[in-house]
Amino acid sequence: MSEPIKITLYGENGEEIKTYSRSHISWEFFKRSREAGIPKDGSLSAENIKIIQEFVCDFYDNQFTIEDLIKGSDVGEVLRVATKVAFRVLQIMKEQGIALPNVQTAAK
Repeated sequence: MSEPIKITLYGENGEEIKTYSRSHISWEFFKRSREAGIPKDGSLSAENIKIIQEFVCDFYDNQFTIEDLIKGSDVGEVLRVATKVAFRVLQIMKEQGIALPNVQTAAK
């Protein structure tokens, strides 16, 4: 099993409230991972942010709400969770010999 992907929610004074952890990537998240990644140009629209927030909450089986995430999370951790899930999916695809999406080959 892979290393757990963790996120911690914090209280109003920065105290740790709870850390959530998940090690496996379900088939649902395998399919959804492409939409939750950070756009290639590095910009985040309001829609991208909403997708990432929903994705992270869903990834942890909605043990916390989007509002909990907004109020109590570290933005770096939220983005890392979405990126780690997407990256792990890409690793699995590569290991299985599945063509990576939107990747052009060097040979023409």
